[in-house]
Amino acid sequence: MAAAADSPDPVSGQARERRLILAFYEQWSALAADRPYPALTDFTAAMLAPYKPFAVLIDLRGGRDQPILRAIGGRIAARLGENLVGQALERAPRHSLLSRVTDHYLEVLANRAPVAFEATFHEALGEDIPYRAILAPLSDDGENIDFILGVVNWKVETDTAAQAIDLAADLTALRAAAKAAGRSRQALYILLGDALAFWGDAHRAPADYAALLREAGVKAQSRAPFTALLKLIFGAHYDKTRLTEYAAALAHAQRQGWAPQTFRERLLAEGGMKAMVRSERRRREPRAAKHPMLLAELAQGLPALAVVDRWPADKEGDQPLLLLARRGAGGRLEVVAATPADQGEGERLARRMVRQKRSSEE
Repeated sequence: MAAAADSPDPVSGQARERRLILAFYEQWSALAADRPYPALTDFTAAMLAPYKPFAVLIDLRGGRDQPILRAIGGRIAARLGENLVGQALERAPRHSLLSRVTDHYLEVLANRAPVAFEATFHEALGEDIPYRAILAPLSDDGENIDFILGVVNWKVETDTAAQAIDLAADLTALRAAAKAAGRSRQALYILLGDALAFWGDAHRAPADYAALLREAGVKAQSRAPFTALLKLIFGAHYDKTRLTEYAAALAHAQRQGWAPQTFRERLLAEGGMKAMVRSERRRREPRAAKHPMLLAELAQGLPALAVVDRWPADKEGDQPLLLLARRGAGGRLEVVAATPADQGEGERLARRMVRQKRSSEE
């Protein structure tokens, strides 16, 4: 993990909102070091300078049910039209950008980790404003969350010229965030969402992306394009198993047409990355073109190893099941659970048993 310094990663006034948020997360993680959270006093004025206009500080010292807006950045305050510093969080106007950000503070308390998110805000003046934000916990004693420091950035149509794609700067921010991605699943999923966004930018600037690959000595692979991307971010010597899983998840997200925020939400949902990886593996499995067989047909051709006379959970008709059994006394097998066989998993098992049967008959 990079050491904290008084001068953070440079973020210019025209920097893209993704780099600003990534730079802030890296700063927060570096200050935390081996602790769960850094303290507010760990941040120097120089560290906070790039983020101050876009920041909001929520004071929880009076209890999580009585949050106070202790500081509001100038850019955010300008959109509010009123001074809410020192006021209760609930005073934030419901249809303001500030409320869209601070509404997430309970997620930080529940996860006890930073929470990043992005969306489009429809302002009262009729303007659609894409924004990106992060809320990060702070603690004086390393256990109780005393403050939540948030950073939000947005862009409007007049910013478009200033938002030119700068893949090299984005990659620098992603690499910095990758150093801290091992802190939690949330941190990893924030990074993978950003990697998906970076992939979209890379397609809009293919020559720049190819130059980054050449500079890093990473070879592009048409069959596994996300592997090269992840090597750029995590390094060529990063754990190959993890890279493969991350690449499968990114491929799944791209195939589904998910935006980065949707991708993060799906990663956090039940099944998460494992379900995405399984889906991609099933999709890439070669089908038996010469002798296509349904799973049920494969199962019918196998000898019975044991017979259960009474099955209390017989609700699936003729659909094959996967059973979980434990070893009992006297060589018995005790079936403890059953689930309808997933086509891919069940078919692999059935085909393996068919091969074993044929080998024994030869």
